Amino acid sequence: MREHSFRLIQVGQTDQTHANDVSPFSPLGFIYTCGGALKGRNGSIESPGFPYGYPNGANCTWVIVGEEGSRIQLIFLSFAIEEEYDFLSLYDGHPHPANFRTRLTGFQVPPPVTSTGNVFSLRLTSDFAVSAHGFKLNYEELHSTSCGNPGVPPKAVLSGSGRFAVGDQVQYSCVPGYVLDGHATLTCITNTGNTAVWDFPAPICRDFQTEEKYDYLEVEGSEPPTIWLSGSNVPSPIISNKNWLRLHFVTDNNHRYRGFSAHYQVNEGGVRQASNSCPDPGEPENGKRHGNDFSIGGVVQFSCGEDYVLQGSKTISCQRVAEVFAAWSDHRPVCKVKTCGSNLQGPSGTFTSPNFPIQYESNAQCVWIITASNPNKVIQINFEEFDLEIAYDTLTIGDGGEVGDPTTILQVLSGSFVPDLIVSMTHQMWLHLQSDESVGSIGFKINYKEIDKESCGDPGTPLYGIREGENFSNGGILRFECQFGFELIGERTISCQDNNQWSANIPICIFPCMSNFTAPSGTVLSPDYPEGYGNNMNCVWLIQSDPGLQNPLGV
Repeated sequence: MREHSFRLIQVGQTDQTHANDVSPFSPLGFIYTCGGALKGRNGSIESPGFPYGYPNGANCTWVIVGEEGSRIQLIFLSFAIEEEYDFLSLYDGHPHPANFRTRLTGFQVPPPVTSTGNVFSLRLTSDFAVSAHGFKLNYEELHSTSCGNPGVPPKAVLSGSGRFAVGDQVQYSCVPGYVLDGHATLTCITNTGNTAVWDFPAPICRDFQTEEKYDYLEVEGSEPPTIWLSGSNVPSPIISNKNWLRLHFVTDNNHRYRGFSAHYQVNEGGVRQASNSCPDPGEPENGKRHGNDFSIGGVVQFSCGEDYVLQGSKTISCQRVAEVFAAWSDHRPVCKVKTCGSNLQGPSGTFTSPNFPIQYESNAQCVWIITASNPNKVIQINFEEFDLEIAYDTLTIGDGGEVGDPTTILQVLSGSFVPDLIVSMTHQMWLHLQSDESVGSIGFKINYKEIDKESCGDPGTPLYGIREGENFSNGGILRFECQFGFELIGERTISCQDNNQWSANIPICIFPCMSNFTAPSGTVLSPDYPEGYGNNMNCVWLIQSDPGLQNPLGV
């Protein structure tokens, strides 16, 4: 068992209290810190174990508190988080779903982020598989007269006095081979809310190099309707005249050039002349808008009435886009009625989360109650697919018809790992899906059926495995082993318990990463095939035969 301790760390003028642990992805004895409360004018935050890798199953929260009337700016120095599986969530205030700002993932260093108040929170969550180096950032307290560091986009160079107060200017340029898209000079100004903001967003440095006349990029959905791009001249910004753009890239079989990197942004309410304000975004039906600042840098928020949930961004800001457009950062959200779930009847059937296989809605409160047509039967469910935002969205499963009764809960599921199957003890089962205000996942697809009482149901047989036993009733025992050449991971023996649940999931059979083969014929599989192999693997398989014989290998 690993030991836990606490220590007080002082960084500049910042006090932080952290929990320490040993990362399984760092050198033995390396101590990392995970979360804490931070106060002071500036400081730095690192993910646990940085730069050797954060641990699996991490759930770390940092809360930065500045002086009253100030704002907090985050400047990322390094960022590498397993894309789509591990996340750094930002909250404009305390870490509550109502304050959710954005969620970061992947391997691109984010631009600076500034809060609207004096509290900014971060939460790192990771799944139970692959990790990455993690992140490092600096934070700084900003007062009303400071715009904060605007950041340096990739391939760009920032120059200026190093001061970012009202009236100060910064200049951007690009490294050789790249062209600046946006304003080369930014000025720190005061908006109508008497807050310091930059008059334009930071520009980007663009690159376009294809073999002229032979390799080209075709763009459809703009004005003119079709644009053909080829050569080494960086194209001007392209604005669609519809709600879509289609890009078609074609190359021949000769020379290879560097290619291109294109950035896109979806905006609502763009105007076709230079403007320092955005159009009125209106109010969602059954909701309200808070704020009337439509100028560049202005921010408005939305909320919904009782019995309705917000679908979309709670906060949008007015931005300058492609030099001549003023547009909102996102569409106006909509307010939807909290209605999902249903009453289901046996003997069998299938149901899914809302919108499956597209992302389920935020703020979902869905309830399903399954009732067996025969009161002497129980309900068995198994999952075809399951993926919920880990630690934030949950599916609670209970026995009987009293939804939410804590004494009847069988499982609380989140993330992408679920039991093979779940069986009720009575003729009814309830399921409750809850999601927060942030972006969801694809959800789930569940099959249900009636089975005999005092039974755990058929758990199946693992791929490349062998099962001994067919007794699925209470007290029944099943034994598993793997085919030749495979290793068993998990329990070799499981039993059906009195609560109609198996004592463990069925095991899995994996192909070892290193092995010698002497059999006259056989199969070689990459690790975890067909589920996908891991990162940083180095596997060797040696196939040996008698002297004088050849080893033909077919893939």
